[in-house]
Amino acid sequence: MSSSQFTSEPLRVGIVGANPAAGWARVAHVPAIAGNPGLRLTAVATTREATARAAAAAFGAEKWFTGAEALTASDDIDIVVVAVKAPAHEAVIRSAIAHGKHVYSEWPLVADLGTANELARLAHEAGVRTIVGLQGAHSPSARRVRSLIGEGRVGAVQSVALVTTTGAPTLGGSHVPAADLWRLDRRHGTTVLSVAGGGVLATLAAAVASFVSVSADLEAFYREVTVIETGETVPVDSANQFVVAGRLDNGAMASITLQGGSPFATPGFFLQIVGSKGALTVTPALPGGTFVAHPWKIRLTPADGECEIIAVEPDPELVPVGVAAGLATNVSGLYRELATAIREDRPANPDFATAASVLGLLDRIEESARVGRRVRLG
Repeated sequence: MSSSQFTSEPLRVGIVGANPAAGWARVAHVPAIAGNPGLRLTAVATTREATARAAAAAFGAEKWFTGAEALTASDDIDIVVVAVKAPAHEAVIRSAIAHGKHVYSEWPLVADLGTANELARLAHEAGVRTIVGLQGAHSPSARRVRSLIGEGRVGAVQSVALVTTTGAPTLGGSHVPAADLWRLDRRHGTTVLSVAGGGVLATLAAAVASFVSVSADLEAFYREVTVIETGETVPVDSANQFVVAGRLDNGAMASITLQGGSPFATPGFFLQIVGSKGALTVTPALPGGTFVAHPWKIRLTPADGECEIIAVEPDPELVPVGVAAGLATNVSGLYRELATAIREDRPANPDFATAASVLGLLDRIEESARVGRRVRLG
C-alpha cells in the first residue's frame, strides 16, 4: 500500500474500463476525479492497447495498461476504479484487494449477497477502503431533504411515496441495443430491480430512512424484447416493473413504484413526504432528471403556511467546487468520501458492507413478491 495516503499528495487513481468513446467513466468518473484536488487520474486500463492508449490521451492519464491485472498490480496506483461491465467486477475487485489497493466499484457490486459479503470481508482483512457507486447517497439534494426533516420542518414523517423511472427506455423497455444484450441475463445482477432499484433504495435511505419491512410485487410485462439494430427478438427472464411498500426505520410508511422502459421525455420521478407539520414535494430540477443521478427541485409546504421552494446550496465539503453540475456531481461526492476515509483510516459510506445490505434488501423484496406476504428485514 502506498504511503501517499498518509501525505498531502493527491491519491493516485486508476480506472479499469475507461472507454474513451462512451460510457460512465467518461461522463462521470473522469470529470469527478479532475475536479477533486485530493485525487489524480494516474492510469487507465482497457482490454485492448489501442483503446487504452486513446483513453490515456483523452483523459490526461500518465499511464495506460492492457488488462486489469497490470493496473491493479502497479505500485503507482492507490485507488482502483472498477468501471467494467458488471459480470467482470468480482475478478477486478479481488485482484485490487490482493494487491492492497483501495477500491471504488460501480453498482451493482456483484450479482449475489454471498459474494458481496465475501468481498467486504476480504477488503476488511486487507485493511483497504472501499466504496460502491450508489451515488445518490452523496446527492446534495438528498442531503438537503434529510436536513429539512432533521430540522423538524415537516414534523414527524408519517408517509413517503415515490414514483420513479429507470432513467433509460432500454432498461426494462421493449427494445434493447445489441451492445446491452448481456444485461438481460439475470445471473449478471443487471435487472431493473438490481440496477435501478438498488440505486433508488439507497438514495431514499440517504434522504429519508431505510426499510425495516417490505411487501412487494414484481411483473415482467415483456417476455421478449426486440434488438434495435436487427429486429431479432430475445427472451427476458426478469421483471421490468416493481412496487414495494413497507415501514421505514423512522416509523413512517413508504411506497415505491419503479417503472422500467419509460421514454426519455417522461418526468423522471415524483417524491412526496408527508409529516405532522407539513410536506415536502420533490421533482426533477431539470427535464428528464433522474432520482439517483440528477439535482432535485424541493418544495416545502407547512401545514399553516405557503409553499416555499428550498434552495440546494453548493456544499464544498460534499462536492468540490471544481466539479461542474451534471452526472459527475454525485459521483464526486463518493470520491470525496473515499479519499477522506482513506486519509482518516475509517470505513467509507457506502462501502462494500453497505452494498451487501442493499443486496440483502433486494433479496427480501424478491422473497416478498414470491411468497405474497410482508417480509421483515434483519
